[in-house]
Amino acid sequence: MIEKGLLTHLKANVALVSNRVYAQFLPQDSTFPAITYSTISGVRNYHHSGQSYAEHRIQIDCWAEGYLEAKNVAAQVRTALSGYTGTFDSKSVMSCFLLNETDLYDMDTQLHRVILDFRFAITE
Repeated sequence: MIEKGLLTHLKANVALVSNRVYAQFLPQDSTFPAITYSTISGVRNYHHSGQSYAEHRIQIDCWAEGYLEAKNVAAQVRTALSGYTGTFDSKSVMSCFLLNETDLYDMDTQLHRVILDFRFAITE
């Protein structure tokens, strides 16, 4: 599980959101900008002697009241993660790549959202 390490990394490296980084859902009465993250998939890769590594796809949503503010948060997330190698909570991150970026506007909440889809390759 890399989510705990990801949470710590985002809080430390995305200054625009401070500590407003949440798993899956925004809390009621949230302050913006903020980030939510969610694991989309976790695939384990094996060879004849066992598991070699795991690939996790994690969606990171950057929320803000203004479009450019959401884009600026996304830029900070991209800088913090794209090409990252190191450790997340004692898990070795061999690579992290941005796969996709999508801009949305949520009519119900009247918030702008930039969705970033990352692929992490880790050893477990």
